[in-house]
Formats: sequence, C-alpha cells, structure tokens
Amino acid sequence: VWLSLTNGRYASLFTPIFVCAAFSGALVNVPMVWYAAEVTCGIMLFLNLFAIVCLIPTITKGLQAFAQKN
Repeated sequence: VWLSLTNGRYASLFTPIFVCAAFSGALVNVPMVWYAAEVTCGIMLFLNLFAIVCLIPTITKGLQAFAQKN
C-alpha cells in the first residue's frame, strides 16, 4: 500500500525503517513495545483528525450537492 500511495518514491526509505523497527521490537521488553504502539496510534489519531478537518469544505460541498438532488 505504501509504495502505491507514494508511487515508489520512498521505497528505499521504507525498507530500512521497517527492518529497524522489527529488529528493535524483538529486542526490547513487551511493555516498551506496547508503549511505542500506543504512541504511534496517538500520532495517527492526530494526523487523521487533521485530515478530517482539512476535508470539511469538500464534505459540506458534497452534502449540499446531494441535498439539492434529493
């Protein structure tokens, strides 16, 4: 999915990051892995909320067009 979204521009960057994350996840203790997962989910939450806020004008235009058709 990552490669199709970025058209392969960051393929050389994704692989080392993934390998380092998998290797470090195997070495650290379980609570640290859970903490890192929680922090990552929190970061994704804020990114998704930011994207939703940026899409509000598009959503309202689409809803208005739908309301006019019906």
